Amino acid sequence: MPFEDNTLSCQEEAERLAGSLLIAAAITMQTAYKRHVSASFPPASRKGEYPHWRTGTGREATGYEPEAPDEAGRAGAVRVGWSKSGDHMGILEYFRGRKGLRDVGRELRGQLQAILDQVPR
Repeated sequence: MPFEDNTLSCQEEAERLAGSLLIAAAITMQTAYKRHVSASFPPASRKGEYPHWRTGTGREATGYEPEAPDEAGRAGAVRVGWSKSGDHMGILEYFRGRKGLRDVGRELRGQLQAILDQVPR
């Protein structure tokens, strides 16, 4: 009986599955962050609070990459952050003491771990 080597297709499927779970975790984090920064202005946010929504630019600049499951699986990671138009959100978080993506990650740690634990062993 001839042996058929399907190692590559199995690896690709595993990467696609892992990538899908990584993207699901990234979407969960992105959605929670956008919800947190949707509080209306005024009043302005203070240290220890999530930034309040003014123009929506920062909220809408929040995203993740790569977006394709196969790319995320090959990379073994998905980055959640801001595009150029959302740079000010990072400034608010890192230099002005507002809550941000790091806080969302800590708050959702259990939920994110549950998503990633769906990988078959």
